Amino acid sequence: MIPDKRLFIITGNYGSGKTEFSVNFIKQLSTQTSITPTIVDMDIVNPYFRSREAVTLLEKMGVRVVAPRGSQSFADLPIVLPEVKGALRNINIFVLLDVGGDAEGARVLSSFHDSFEKIHNEYEMLFVSNARRPFTENAAGTLKILRDIEETSQLKVTGLIANTHLIDETTPEIIKQGFEITSEISQLTGLPIHYLVVHRRFRNSFGEMYKGIKLFYIDRIMLPPWKTDEAVGSGNFNLRHKAFDT
Repeated sequence: MIPDKRLFIITGNYGSGKTEFSVNFIKQLSTQTSITPTIVDMDIVNPYFRSREAVTLLEKMGVRVVAPRGSQSFADLPIVLPEVKGALRNINIFVLLDVGGDAEGARVLSSFHDSFEKIHNEYEMLFVSNARRPFTENAAGTLKILRDIEETSQLKVTGLIANTHLIDETTPEIIKQGFEITSEISQLTGLPIHYLVVHRRFRNSFGEMYKGIKLFYIDRIMLPPWKTDEAVGSGNFNLRHKAFDT
């Protein structure tokens, strides 16, 4: 699973599952490399399901988390952190940018346009596709969101992540139906599908590959506050309190 590019930018429609993928990816990567991976929380859209909410869990895994802290933790406006530019310049680490949903969430990327220009051949910008979300139920709607994100961020998407789900109501059939829409987008754009995301409980229904695409199995980590303790243990999530105090 070791990436061949040192920077992953994860984008997609609001509610597509970007942060769940991002947190699972960086968590799994932390067990496979001696280099400390870094996740940068750039989500200015969703006040709950952001990678910064899992900071304690990730840091226990040896992941560096770059995110607003203290009184800025829940700010709604983009906060340009010097640490972000520092992470982008560091050629010795792997960095994952967890970006907010839709074009509005991707707007913050334009603040780092100069940094991306310098590393244009060293990053992947991956679009997370969930065919069970409003406006992305078909290829046409999904392509509009994708193009809007490209225009706003001033960056080009380089690949796709198939992540169709309905949270607790997900079934293997729903995942497979959504994959067909992501495949159609891939055919229309020429963009490769990097991963098909599947919850670990469905492993027996898929195996390691599906129609030539590598499976990426996840655990459900990003949960509502009332479910987090039962899922990952008390103290691993720090919603709206001391974990972000300076």
